[in-house]
Amino acid sequence: RTLDTGALKRLVEGHGLPFITTSMARGCLPDGHPLCANEVRHQIQGLADVVVMAGAAFDWRFRFGAELSRGVRVVQVDAEAAAVGRNVEPALGVCADPGRFLARLTTALDALP
Repeated sequence: RTLDTGALKRLVEGHGLPFITTSMARGCLPDGHPLCANEVRHQIQGLADVVVMAGAAFDWRFRFGAELSRGVRVVQVDAEAAAVGRNVEPALGVCADPGRFLARLTTALDALP
């Protein structure tokens, strides 16, 4: 699996979306990016209305979802069906390649007025 970093960059920058990466995804977008929220990851999770978890898990790195805001809508995308819904019940669970999902999400959002 490879992540379409161009689509990720268009998604983040084109729609002003803050992002958090795990150590495995570092470098997809630079930690110094103005929308990178790694340094405030624990606080920002509690402020989000929608979280797209793509190819990562709500494990110890994300405190098993305990810091998510009440009422948050989670979209969880993973290539392994068993990973979707582990520790956090998503509003939308998708079994798909996370990179392809993000590329298609970007295309769909770009088409909105």
